[in-house]
Amino acid sequence: MNNAIQHAYEGRPGEFVEIAAGFDAGAATVAVRDRGRALTRPLPAKGTLSRPAGPDRVAQRGLGLHIIAEIVDEVRYGSRDGVNELVLRKTLRPPGS
Repeated sequence: MNNAIQHAYEGRPGEFVEIAAGFDAGAATVAVRDRGRALTRPLPAKGTLSRPAGPDRVAQRGLGLHIIAEIVDEVRYGSRDGVNELVLRKTLRPPGS
């Protein structure tokens, strides 16, 4: 949600951001929708986040998407009719399984 406010709307207050969450078939899904500026670069793939050599080497933009890609099992993004949607899906396993 922070990315939608900070990047899609460039920090403008009072803009549309919708969050939907659900659970089915053993997985949690979160969708974030906005009407701001669309993502122009591809989503990072799992396993592409590398440890920077120091704090000055951390990228200013895109780090959040890399972290998301490492944590969740599926990331989808699309933009249609002026609405951007980022969908995150994480399979949840019972403890000890």
